[in-house]
Amino acid sequence: MSNKKVLVVILCLVLILTTAMIAGCGAKKTSEAPAPAPAAPAPAPAPTPTPTPTPAPAPAQEPAPAATPAPAPTVTTPAPAAPTPAPTPAAPTPSVTTPAPAPVPAPTPIPVPIPAPAVTPKVTTTDEKWPTKPITLVVPYSTGGTADRQARALAPYLQEALGVPILVENRTGGAGAVGTMSHLQRDPDDGYFLIYQSHPHFDSGIIRGGGYKFTDFDYLGVTHSSPQAIFVKADSKVQTFEDLANWIRSKPGQLTYAMMPGTWSEVVGITISDALGVLIRGVPFDGGGPMRTALLGGQVDFLISDIEGTLAGLGDKAKVIAIGDIKPYPFAPQVPLLNDAVKKVVPNVSFPGMFNMRFVQVKKGFKDKYPDRWDKLAKAFEGAMANPKFQEWARSQGLYMEWIGPDRAESVMKASHSIILKYQDLFK
Repeated sequence: MSNKKVLVVILCLVLILTTAMIAGCGAKKTSEAPAPAPAAPAPAPAPTPTPTPTPAPAPAQEPAPAATPAPAPTVTTPAPAAPTPAPTPAAPTPSVTTPAPAPVPAPTPIPVPIPAPAVTPKVTTTDEKWPTKPITLVVPYSTGGTADRQARALAPYLQEALGVPILVENRTGGAGAVGTMSHLQRDPDDGYFLIYQSHPHFDSGIIRGGGYKFTDFDYLGVTHSSPQAIFVKADSKVQTFEDLANWIRSKPGQLTYAMMPGTWSEVVGITISDALGVLIRGVPFDGGGPMRTALLGGQVDFLISDIEGTLAGLGDKAKVIAIGDIKPYPFAPQVPLLNDAVKKVVPNVSFPGMFNMRFVQVKKGFKDKYPDRWDKLAKAFEGAMANPKFQEWARSQGLYMEWIGPDRAESVMKASHSIILKYQDLFK
């Protein structure tokens, strides 16, 4: 090979090596860049120079300009991005204590009506509009008896005072125990149901296991008290208690008397029987009305009941031969006291005063839950009984009716109840 060819080959090799070195450096720089840059196009090889007659070679240190690769399109490969500096932490908050913002006041709630609970706790506000519907007076005895007649006579005056109808409802049976228990079990304690009750019928129901206790009720007031008395028909040959005692002794076990079981009338009948030492058969009735009917119809020989109710119910169709009081009775002062009459027949025997009472009660809880209603009812009864028209009716019936209010009613009832308990064997 000629020297010229060798020289050309050498130059080409130099150019190739130079180009490779430049490309390598570019590649190295590109690899360090954060984003890859497009590769520079490979330089085209320089054309083979045309030989000239002069063999002198071009100086080695001066490669042909064509050999200089076109600079990588000024991809000006950016200097490798400096590593992203770590975020500079926020400057600490100056230690100036910033007061907490004032709390935003909660918006005032709009009142929404909430229905009252089924069982209302104690009422503390004035119940001015009460009552708003009829009030029922439960009479646990038959129609026509003293308690029934009194309740019906009071009703219009109570209605006038309270402004609502007053209904009288008879719930008979068990000498008052059935109606009393029904009130306790089924009537609400809101003041719309009251019992017009009778003593000692109420107490006898307790002794006989009627299902209720003395403490199951609140006592609004006593309306009436009346001593026991012995009655015979107006045309009877019996004129005095001594006549009756002789008649009883002449027919041991044959004479009968009308009474209500578990009441003062039964107590009086048994004590008379014991005092005379002769059996007298008591015939039980469920109220004063049926008892009076039985006497007038000849179904019994005599009757023992409270003087006022019986006098009012029988009028001149019967006569009183003795009264179970400790002092003369104002409406019948001529009637002998039973205690004095018995001593004429059986010395050394004495009878205590024995009275029937009518009173108003309601199941326990009403007074505490509805004090305003309680007071309103007490005032209504007091006003009704003081009404001149009602008092006129009471006098026409031979009844002495005077209101004993809540402040004394319960103590009066407890005292009488304790007497009944002394005779409780007679009520069983």
